[in-house]
Amino acid sequence: MRDRHRPAALAAAVTLALGAAGCVGPLRGAASAHAIRVISDPPGATVLADGRELGTTPLTIRPGEVFPARFVGREYRYVGTLTLRRPGCKPWSVQVNDAVLAKDVVARLECAPGAAAPAPARTQAPAAGGEDPVAVRLRRAKRLHDEGLITDEEYRALRRRILESL
Repeated sequence: MRDRHRPAALAAAVTLALGAAGCVGPLRGAASAHAIRVISDPPGATVLADGRELGTTPLTIRPGEVFPARFVGREYRYVGTLTLRRPGCKPWSVQVNDAVLAKDVVARLECAPGAAAPAPARTQAPAAGGEDPVAVRLRRAKRLHDEGLITDEEYRALRRRILESL
């Protein structure tokens, strides 16, 4: 009788040893090592993991840091509930599992008419003295470059971003 249980006991001991060494676990470590994005349409939804607020969409999370790992049957997995809420919209939830945490989460929220209107675009306030804010930023970038605080490459990239914001 005892010999019949030896293979199962040996397999359990090997699994525990490998788990202690970090060789096995939820998603084989992938969920804690990678980041996923939580995206909603419309954006600006509050993201909750098991009722704990994480931020607003679009949001990047590391699943292994957000969802606790626990045994589900005989497997050790990350589990929990991801919920998105936005005023004027029906709450959206999903039970997370390995498949959900393996890729970005995209939620299309059902909203009342007018609730999904995009937030008004941010406009830059005029600089002191009515000066053009783009010109002020370009001069600041040039000064940083001239003082050796940023490299030629960083200066060109910064200048390009400022000009693309027009």
